[in-house]
Amino acid sequence: MRIEVVATVDEIRHEQLAGRTVVVIDVLRAASTIVTALAHGFSYIVPVETVGQAFALRTATSLLAGERHGKKIADFHYNNSPSELLNAEASGRHLILTTTNGTRAIHKAERAGQLLVGCFLNATACIEQALASGADITLYCAGSRQAFALEDGLAAGLLIHLARLREPELPVCDLGRALEASYL
Repeated sequence: MRIEVVATVDEIRHEQLAGRTVVVIDVLRAASTIVTALAHGFSYIVPVETVGQAFALRTATSLLAGERHGKKIADFHYNNSPSELLNAEASGRHLILTTTNGTRAIHKAERAGQLLVGCFLNATACIEQALASGADITLYCAGSRQAFALEDGLAAGLLIHLARLREPELPVCDLGRALEASYL
């Protein structure tokens, strides 16, 4: 088992997905929004790449949330802020979510052996699940505007730190070691 880090949404390669556990990290905000929505009663989340897909999947029991370049999408119930979902009428409903990078990263990682969504809020549970798979792990940072996002890297550093607490000899790529040091 080994941990590798991918710095941005556009950098993922097939060999970083196939047979691996992939953790998509988009701290601000797709991953944090997904974790918060599930913790506050939404039955499930449907991540979609486009606004059109979100509207096409809308039902009487769904709410729409999302953003494009940080701005709320017209006619959506919410932007993609976790704090907006704290008071949402979630019982019996599901959330359809689209974001600039995070939901795109989720779709690009669909061919992973196991796909998880991770952030600071669920770091311990996420890395425990990833380690339990026994497969190589790819920490896939979504980034922002086709560039590396420090908050995603710091969350990856936390995940690596937690993994290495459990398995000190776990091999980690150079970027991963740097991100763990940055987190610490």
